[in-house]
Amino acid sequence: MHSYLSSYWLSGVLLSAGLTNACLASETTAAPADGNLQTLQTAVSDGPYLSHQDAKTLKAQWVCAGKVIEQQQDVTKAVEPHCGYDKAIRVHNAVASGWQFQTKRWAAISDIHGQYDLMIRLLQAANIIDAERQWQFGANQLVIVGDVMDRGNKVTAALWFLYDLQQQAARAGGAVHLLPGNHETMVLRGDLRYVHPDYEQVADKLHTTLPALYGEQSVLGAWLRQLPLFVRINDTLFVHGGISAELAALLADQQTDNHADKLALQQAFQHSWGRSKTELALQPQQQLLQGSAGPLWYRGYFSKDNPVDRSVLQQQLKRFGAEQIVVGHTSMQDVYSHHGGLVYSVDSSIKKGKNGAVLHYIDGRYLRSGLDGQLTPVEPAPAKEND
Repeated sequence: MHSYLSSYWLSGVLLSAGLTNACLASETTAAPADGNLQTLQTAVSDGPYLSHQDAKTLKAQWVCAGKVIEQQQDVTKAVEPHCGYDKAIRVHNAVASGWQFQTKRWAAISDIHGQYDLMIRLLQAANIIDAERQWQFGANQLVIVGDVMDRGNKVTAALWFLYDLQQQAARAGGAVHLLPGNHETMVLRGDLRYVHPDYEQVADKLHTTLPALYGEQSVLGAWLRQLPLFVRINDTLFVHGGISAELAALLADQQTDNHADKLALQQAFQHSWGRSKTELALQPQQQLLQGSAGPLWYRGYFSKDNPVDRSVLQQQLKRFGAEQIVVGHTSMQDVYSHHGGLVYSVDSSIKKGKNGAVLHYIDGRYLRSGLDGQLTPVEPAPAKEND
């Protein structure tokens, strides 16, 4: 990891959580007296974007109703909100990293895609956060299985909220694990095909690019660059896309209890952030990590043309000391089980902004909850979900 990034990450960021009423929302000017609605113009509000100018100074930027606000301040002082995310942000100690954890209870959700409000409702209904959006999950653990970015227009608020929640959980003896998805890597690499148009306005107003706003010296960019590629809680592995046969082959000569290869894989992935496809193509391992058979893009668990053999899948999971795997990336209508309970899918189409679900592990049982908060058993995926 870059030396500056390493020193910065020791600081970390503490965010006071809060549901913003102006999270990257398009604001419309007052209607003209003649009622000609065609003359209305929209102006985006978003922020903050924080970056280190040096060891003691932060630069904070917002775009509020289309106008830029910028300030510099002492890194030890809280950054008070102007628009966008509505709570103060303060530099703080980092959450301990790692990839292996133990807990009696966990929950998982994925593919938020800028649908901040819906994510909040689902987490509140699941009693993971309270009415004030504060952690109330105790010593339990929550996994966000990738793809917070792209599509929706409240990505900034979602990222700040999750970072804050991570700090809150750590203080309570629990944990929030945010895993990268393919869309996080796309944005930082400059592939902006799925970015909401509001963010193009933000970057234009700030005379920069969206990838630059998530550079190594930025608060959010530094945080994203240290995310673990996968985590294992108890005997369950979590990764955005999945573990392909090609990826498993990288670990084929390693013993199950030898974790050095997993750490090396994590580090190789973390070093890939922000690098171009051309640059990554020069390294075979990076080609695999970032390609269709890589852990962020793989969809093989749900293929009808080339179905995964159950015994092979079990052997692949053993390489990670796991018996089940939880993945996002492939959109479905709910949380489901696959392959006789070896695979659980948690991309419940939150990106559409209407419904979604949370996967729960409680006392050895896999349950799901939706907006009503009711816990029900996870069902096998309907055949149509794999069409």
